[in-house]
Amino acid sequence: DPHADEGKHEFIYSLYPHAGDWRDGETVQRAYELNCPIIAVTSEPYYGKLPKSASFCRIDTNHVIIDTIKKAEDSDHIIIRLYEAYGQRGKATLTFDYAPNKISECNLMEEDEKPLNVYGNSVSLNIKPYEIITLKVKYDS
Repeated sequence: DPHADEGKHEFIYSLYPHAGDWRDGETVQRAYELNCPIIAVTSEPYYGKLPKSASFCRIDTNHVIIDTIKKAEDSDHIIIRLYEAYGQRGKATLTFDYAPNKISECNLMEEDEKPLNVYGNSVSLNIKPYEIITLKVKYDS
């Protein structure tokens, strides 16, 4: 596009001193914190029982980033997209606070599902360097 990047632009520039290389400094995580800050909202009081902390899902390694959690385009499934950010291969475990009924790996178009084994509220993944993985998660209504 010959007219791209015309006009006024705003951006944030940040210096992040850290020990070691960019992996040791967790610069990918700090960049997400800078570019996608947590937004606090207020709501009506809730008087039921809630845990002290909760997370829809979490990953057990710092070199795999959960990038997207969204509703599937053509169903009530939840799509989770994650990627390996440090050029490493290995096992990663994704853990949910509430156990899903089914998890499948699919392509970026949310097609060609391959069922994965769910153990309680976790699923284990073998990830390659810089690989993108898309998961389709099903909860009973």
